[in-house]
Amino acid sequence: MSSSAAKQSWVVRWKYEMSAKALRPGIWALRDGGFFLRTRLLDPRSGRFVEYQRVLRDMTLNQAERERYRLRCDARDLANGRKQAPMLWSTYAASLFESKVNEGKIQSAKGREKWATTLRRLIPAFGHFYVDTSTSSGSRT
Repeated sequence: MSSSAAKQSWVVRWKYEMSAKALRPGIWALRDGGFFLRTRLLDPRSGRFVEYQRVLRDMTLNQAERERYRLRCDARDLANGRKQAPMLWSTYAASLFESKVNEGKIQSAKGREKWATTLRRLIPAFGHFYVDTSTSSGSRT
């Protein structure tokens, strides 16, 4: 361990143990490896600052700087309405169920009950994931 690493002080911020001092503006080293990125932007619609955060693992500092720039650009696009916020799986599942009922694809009470029971079981497990990050982990051969 180098002498600079031995002198490194760690603090808990945003539920992560990270370096007390930022390596670059908006970039902190995480104690267990990786980087914590943070950027704040003024939302033109509300006039308030909105905070965006991301944790990166297995990256160099230069890659983390590029990712922070990308995070800031994405946040700016969200704030200006040029990009839509990603949808949570729970929101998607509820809207899909509602649209199927409204379109008449689920007509019977038993079918609606089956869907509702299935969603009640799946939403606690998958509801906090974003739809665009959901992938199939199994391979078909």
